[in-house]
Amino acid sequence: MDNVRKENIVANTRANKSFRSLKLRFVAYSMTIMLLIAGAAALAITRFAYSSFEVQFQQKISQLISECTEDLRIAILSGQQHEVQALVLTIARSIDASSVKLIDASGNTVASHSNGIRARRLPSISYQQNLLIPNKDGKAEKWQISLRVMPNVLSGMTDHFLLYQLVLILLMSA
Repeated sequence: MDNVRKENIVANTRANKSFRSLKLRFVAYSMTIMLLIAGAAALAITRFAYSSFEVQFQQKISQLISECTEDLRIAILSGQQHEVQALVLTIARSIDASSVKLIDASGNTVASHSNGIRARRLPSISYQQNLLIPNKDGKAEKWQISLRVMPNVLSGMTDHFLLYQLVLILLMSA
């Protein structure tokens, strides 16, 4: 009878497969929660760093374009198309843009430059800046510089790190 009882106890313990000790349960559950919190904190910090990096990058683009806008206004007002095209090319090369378009007030593309890379799967940052150009009547027309800039290597590493953090959090929660 004792032998049967011991076998039933051993069978019940194997079937339950739960921690009998309160300390072991506490450690197992608290470690899982701590890992999830650490992963979420790492993800939040990385997301914050990525967004601040993107803001700094857009400020740099704005600064580089503002350096060329006065020359661009003068070239547009003088009507020298080759000089406008050269300035658009200068803007594209200075910020390593994949495409730059200068659009007039009626929506027509006046000058453009593209480096030929058209991969839709690659992330890019779009940026637009308005220019006020006086027309022949003296009224200000709203022209626009439209840019598409491919992110640099650091941004790509940040994207991969965010993806790995997300995968780790999903694995830890499973």
